[in-house]
Amino acid sequence: MSQKPVIEKVENINTNTKFIGLQTLHWRDQEGKQRKWENAYRTTRSEGGVDAVSIAAVLKYKNSTKPSDVILVEQYRPPVDSNVIEFPAGLIDKEGESAVQAAIRELREETGYQGDSIRVIDESPVVANDPGMSNANMKSVTIVVDDIDENAPPPLQELDDGEHIVRHLVPLKDLHKKILEFSAEGKIVDARLSHLGIGLDLAQNASTLF
Repeated sequence: MSQKPVIEKVENINTNTKFIGLQTLHWRDQEGKQRKWENAYRTTRSEGGVDAVSIAAVLKYKNSTKPSDVILVEQYRPPVDSNVIEFPAGLIDKEGESAVQAAIRELREETGYQGDSIRVIDESPVVANDPGMSNANMKSVTIVVDDIDENAPPPLQELDDGEHIVRHLVPLKDLHKKILEFSAEGKIVDARLSHLGIGLDLAQNASTLF
């Protein structure tokens, strides 16, 4: 008879690292067999139980027929030794900070967009980042930035020391096409962003595909 999987023991591995730790999970599967799983975990998890936030931010232009843009960022990621195209994102690492508060802060720091024109339209449940390798989790926050002047210069970023982040404004309707262009340039696209692009493309072409 099948049983519920259960973790029986967590063995921490001493890594003396600041942000990420390693564990061996001793667990029993649905058939009652004892197994082991190597697992990475965040050492910085907030009191609220959420590690990080990712921001899907859309710019709406005032007095213009210009289509809405989605804000992407590009930065070098050492684990993959490549520039990565992704959503603005960051750790929830300030005491008492909510996911929405962290999203607004990270959007301001990484892209410069802030102020009364910001509307938070969705906050996701907690979702797993890479559950086969890590317990890292996050929330996704969707933001609309209204009344953007398409002729105005972009706002100044508030980057931390050592951050080198490039902004990209991409028409939302062309997201999947632009993602393929980034990949063709040798850049790596974050899987979450890629999935959104594929989903939008499927939705736009559903009548001819299905």
